[in-house]
Amino acid sequence: GATCTEFINSLAVISGVCPEHLVSSVVQKLSSKTFIECSLAMKIFKYQVLIEADKEKYRDVILQEIRNDYGKMLKCGSTTAWETINGQEDFANAGSLCHGWSAYPIYVYNQLGLVKQEEKSLITA
Repeated sequence: GATCTEFINSLAVISGVCPEHLVSSVVQKLSSKTFIECSLAMKIFKYQVLIEADKEKYRDVILQEIRNDYGKMLKCGSTTAWETINGQEDFANAGSLCHGWSAYPIYVYNQLGLVKQEEKSLITA
């Protein structure tokens, strides 16, 4: 519940240490924000669990969360991905405003089938 984190529960499922009979409960809790939220850069693991569990069922949950998080950055005029949703204000005003680990939405979009074949060829060209 309230003392459990999305990050650790996601890693437990991904690594296979979560008992099989608890996986569906963990997945449901990840999708309903029951756990303590993970940092922006670590949400990739949460999304991996949700996609592997049921891509279609959790697609809207994932996309809405990405829209909320990255929409905040866009509204602030950012052209890069921040380390945390609080931007530079975190870590005693030392938060990274250009953080590669937070640049995962394109990967998630691809996993959800939102990247068209023509766009993929532009990436590898």
